[in-house]
Amino acid sequence: MQASDITAQVGISGPAAAPVFAFRSQPELPQDEILSRILFQKASGSLTTSQALQLAEAAAQFASGGEGTLDRMRRSLGVDSLDVGTGAGGPMVGASRAIGDRLSVGVRTGASPSQSGLSANVDVTRHIRVESDVDAKGSTSVGVGTRFEW
Repeated sequence: MQASDITAQVGISGPAAAPVFAFRSQPELPQDEILSRILFQKASGSLTTSQALQLAEAAAQFASGGEGTLDRMRRSLGVDSLDVGTGAGGPMVGASRAIGDRLSVGVRTGASPSQSGLSANVDVTRHIRVESDVDAKGSTSVGVGTRFEW
């Protein structure tokens, strides 16, 4: 995969219950630096404090294979998904939870109104999902998607 100014390779080995991750790059860089370029498209020395914490969290998870701080936070908040990231508009945090077998709802907040909003997804059938979204500016979207697992 191309990540910033390097070509990175992610190797996964071991049993599915305890995978082992190895990162290689061209030019050759330390594992945490490769991870920084993959996650944030920049060198670790250029990361914000929040990004540096996320990098440390991700590196610890890959090294130990264990549960990280974000997973513990997700579990304690009672949500199925907790995402922290950066987009074109700046930092963003989102959470979602399944309500029943067919409905999931989510909320996200970011640095700009277009990054903040609500979403709802309804699984119409096993392979068809209706996805809806409204952002803080009032813009809405609805879409239909298909999903197949191989």
